Amino acid sequence: SSDLVLVGGEAGVGKSRLLRQFVTTAVTASRGHVLWGACIALAGGTAPYTPLIEALRRLVRERGEQEVRRLGGSAYLELSNLISDVTAGSTGVPTSQLRIFAAVLRLLDHLGAKAPTVLIFEDLHWADPSTLDLVSYLTRAKTNERLLLVCTYRSNDLDRRHPLWTLLAEPDFTRRIHRIELSPFTEAELRLFLTATSGERIDHHLAARFYELSEGNAFFA
Repeated sequence: SSDLVLVGGEAGVGKSRLLRQFVTTAVTASRGHVLWGACIALAGGTAPYTPLIEALRRLVRERGEQEVRRLGGSAYLELSNLISDVTAGSTGVPTSQLRIFAAVLRLLDHLGAKAPTVLIFEDLHWADPSTLDLVSYLTRAKTNERLLLVCTYRSNDLDRRHPLWTLLAEPDFTRRIHRIELSPFTEAELRLFLTATSGERIDHHLAARFYELSEGNAFFA
């Protein structure tokens, strides 16, 4: 089955930076495929498949539609209606959730057959129900290809009523995932971070003040 890595941590702790480093060192070096999208918070509620749509759009911009059509085959054609604003047009894509899910899995299988493939969804704490259902489906789906799913969420933006917690309470789901919880820097780690960022050694008392103000959060530091 597909592997899902779930990366949690407070806002600014370094989840996105960790993923960029992983993509640069592990995926790009192996000439793998990366599909990357993020959930967004909307004042009027949630929009379905937001990170999937962004990931498909980004793939088309980076590779060109003709190349993505070649790599994805009929699966891409079924999904192209979701991003018809940046493609040649609609192909009459079915709107049923199950067929969209199946088309996503086929697209990832096609890509994974040619090179390691990573699908990244950021900010799952803002995910709409359709996106959470897609994550659940892909995690449980059987595939023989080189596919890794990576999702991030803000642990401080989740309460126990959030749908993601409901998903994490399902034993069949949790046994298929790997969870990573990023912690803020210790004071010693923050001094190393400040030295690396500034390019010079930071005064010990100043570093202690930074730690006091930022509480070890990389973004605030």
